[in-house]
Amino acid sequence: KELETLLDNTKLEEADAKALHEAISKERHGRLSDLERTVQETKDSIASLKKEEDELKEKIVNDGNVRQSELNALEKRIKEEESVIADLESEIAALNNSIAHLNDQISDLQRAIEDIRDKSKRESSGINAEYGDSLNG
Repeated sequence: KELETLLDNTKLEEADAKALHEAISKERHGRLSDLERTVQETKDSIASLKKEEDELKEKIVNDGNVRQSELNALEKRIKEEESVIADLESEIAALNNSIAHLNDQISDLQRAIEDIRDKSKRESSGINAEYGDSLNG
């Protein structure tokens, strides 16, 4: 009977050990699954962050290209405006020369008019003198 009891106890201990082993295996398997899931989530998160980083780098490059294009366009416009200014300054200089030339011609004409007036006055005085002589004479 002791042997039976010992055998029963051994069977119970075996069952307990088996149950304990199964419980430990389940817990390990659960932890392993949790860790594998955490690893996969971390990998997914890293992949997402890398994708976001690549998108940001591309956006920075594109923004840089857009800004460079805008800068180039502004520089081109500035050069065009500077060219227009240079053309206008040349036209102004030419007009100033024309004005100076016209002023010289006006001065020449004014002198000619004065000369004609002086001559006309002298002739008129001469005629008046001759007329007066003829009246008195």
